Amino acid sequence: MMAAILWIAATGMERSAAGEPNGPIEYPGMKTVVDAQGVQAPDYVFRNDGRKTDPWQAQWIAGSGWFRKEVMLDAAPAQVAARVTSDAPYFLWVNGKLVSRGPVDQGRDYDGGATHRWLFDCRDLTPYFHHGKNVIAAIGGGRFIFEAQADKLLVKSDATWRTAPSHDVKDWQ
Repeated sequence: MMAAILWIAATGMERSAAGEPNGPIEYPGMKTVVDAQGVQAPDYVFRNDGRKTDPWQAQWIAGSGWFRKEVMLDAAPAQVAARVTSDAPYFLWVNGKLVSRGPVDQGRDYDGGATHRWLFDCRDLTPYFHHGKNVIAAIGGGRFIFEAQADKLLVKSDATWRTAPSHDVKDWQ
């Protein structure tokens, strides 16, 4: 438990009163409104730009717990396109902001049949990266993989990521 507290302090993450780490996930260009019709996202247009044409260069990080990587950038990137997945539920933060949770689908279609494809979540993380030190952090209950193209820099999960076990992962799902 003490390791989890120190990890949260180091990444700037904390839970809101509702139990959600740093509140709802933020998506660039999406402003949500709650009204009598429910949750609305006026003027938001979904772009399906998730096709990955090149092989993964990232490596799976195994273990149930915390994953963390610091990235130094000489300037704020113009574009950060990320792909992320896990074989168990995960949460992903960039600089203390919850930016993704998933995975959407672990290689099964929504009717339950196996597709024999491993699906991944695509995220535009551009607004969350800035000049200087950036911290990418995730918690998950199994293997985790992350790859982001930040202008000319490829940020990928590999053996250089710091890991810390967590016995409280089930509480984050």
